[in-house]
Amino acid sequence: MSGKKNPEVRLISQDEVVIDIEVKTPGFNQNNLKQRKLMPTVLLTAKGISAIEEHCKNRNINCFMPRVGKLKDFINSAAEKSEMPKDDNHLNLLFINWSYSEFAPDAYLEAYYLLVNPVNCIIRNKDIGIKIGILKEAYEKISAIVVYSDSLNGLAYLDLRYIWINQKFRMIAINQNINYRKLTGINADPDPDRIMCVLERV
Repeated sequence: MSGKKNPEVRLISQDEVVIDIEVKTPGFNQNNLKQRKLMPTVLLTAKGISAIEEHCKNRNINCFMPRVGKLKDFINSAAEKSEMPKDDNHLNLLFINWSYSEFAPDAYLEAYYLLVNPVNCIIRNKDIGIKIGILKEAYEKISAIVVYSDSLNGLAYLDLRYIWINQKFRMIAINQNINYRKLTGINADPDPDRIMCVLERV
């Protein structure tokens, strides 16, 4: 690799499979974990935002808007630091640690549904992603995105295996021609066929 920006880790297997890994974490503030709260997990129009805010106000619920801007920034940063894969034996993986948000322990679902909900997700609908500011080259450079919520065991022992054991993650294949199970040991998840419209804590 060359240049000032490179992925955090490069793994090269004996059969010359190259896996470049970039890890991002938003660093959420958990001060309001015990409050009643609600968050949509799809992109909303101005009218939709007003309706959700009114719904929450009438029920004394704290309203949070989905943080799609953070996902956009993480994807663009990873794309800028990644080489264009020459073939399907070169993977660029973006890991997003969406732990410790207001909706722990299933916090990763916020990012997951924004990325691949069946209505207006930002991965399968490139026009929507590009409209909100995702670089066009990101869809060509990044092979897959793994969003996850870390567990207390994973944090205590610095061991990612606890994430896989507890199933608090999803792998989203951007390049759907790659056999991720063979190359990484992780199956890419199928896209959801239904919308989980809100995350809610009461």
